[in-house]
Amino acid sequence: MEPSDRFDQLPTPAFWILISVISEISAHVSECVESLQGRQVTLQQQSATVQSLLNSLQRFAFVELTPDEAVVPVLQEFVVNGGRQVSYNDLTGFIQDQGIFASQTLSALEPEERTEVLYAVGEILLSIVNGLSSIEALRDEVNNASIEGMPPCLSHELLALKPRDVVQLVLNFHDRLSASWNQNAIDLIVDQHKKLLNAVIKEPRLQTALARHSEQTDFSEAWNTPSIKDRFPELMEFCGGLASPFPNTATVESDFSVLKREKDLHRSNLTPFSLEGIIHCRQIRTLLKI
Repeated sequence: MEPSDRFDQLPTPAFWILISVISEISAHVSECVESLQGRQVTLQQQSATVQSLLNSLQRFAFVELTPDEAVVPVLQEFVVNGGRQVSYNDLTGFIQDQGIFASQTLSALEPEERTEVLYAVGEILLSIVNGLSSIEALRDEVNNASIEGMPPCLSHELLALKPRDVVQLVLNFHDRLSASWNQNAIDLIVDQHKKLLNAVIKEPRLQTALARHSEQTDFSEAWNTPSIKDRFPELMEFCGGLASPFPNTATVESDFSVLKREKDLHRSNLTPFSLEGIIHCRQIRTLLKI
């Protein structure tokens, strides 16, 4: 390739502006994804993390909901997509926030090209925000977004529930519980919740310990509080089931790394019983304690 040909293929100024914008967005998304992959994270905390990312993107990019249909936004002033909008003035400011290079590059563009770049940035932001707003961590039995909301699962969150609320929560999952729990164990869930409420009233130390927790407290920490540890096993196990997200690629790969084992030539099998046996053998001491 001749030197002159290399310069003919250099990225356009618009390309570098888009790269700076995507880099900024990626930094926020990467932090969110890292939090979602934590081993102790609960479904409720996953939802809060995604919502925090959504709020962050809307705040620094000045994305807002589209007004009522009676007030139609002026398309020359706004980029509109999926019920949200962002003004060209705010998009200009957002790009200028990315630094001197992005700001100068945008200013050097011709008016028509500048408008095209701003529109592209607006579409990127709005598509991401709209996508995030549709994410639901909790799914129903047919894998649709659940309309019932996220059930509480941390010890301090249960204090806000009345026994009747826990009864209804247990009934919602009764069929699933019955597959592996006997009725006596299921009844203990409600009974232990009542005991937890009474213990908080009678034991100031327990009340103080639970008051230190927040929505960012991980599940193990919340239920390992000294004053409640091992006192409500069925209630804790039930809440653990409500809190647990499905394992993701990162956690599964981490398990393989810990076990120092790779799948062999049967890695494509849908039911790798040999691998399952190896994993069980490596955890024999733990399994014997169950």
